[in-house]
Amino acid sequence: MPQLIASPEEMRRFASNLEQILQNLRQAKSSTLRQYEDLRESWRDQRYSQFARSFEELDRDLDGFLRDAAAYIHYLRLKAARADDYLQR
Repeated sequence: MPQLIASPEEMRRFASNLEQILQNLRQAKSSTLRQYEDLRESWRDQRYSQFARSFEELDRDLDGFLRDAAAYIHYLRLKAARADDYLQR
C-alpha cells in the first residue's frame, strides 16, 4: 500500500487558507497605500522622511512575500495533485 509523509488534503487546505490571507493582505495594502498618499500631503518634516523610507521598504518586502506565497500556493496544489495520483496507484 502506498504511503506518503504528507496529506494532500492538508496541503490543499493550507493553500486555500494562505490564498485567503493573501487576498486580505492585498486589500489591506491597497487601503493603506491610499491612506499613505493622503498622509504625505499633510505631513512634511524630517520624521516623515524617515517614516517614508521605512514604509516603502516594508511595502517592497510585503510585495516579495505576496509573490513568494502565491508561488507556494501553486506548488502546494500541484504537490497535492501528485500525491493524490500516487495514492491512487
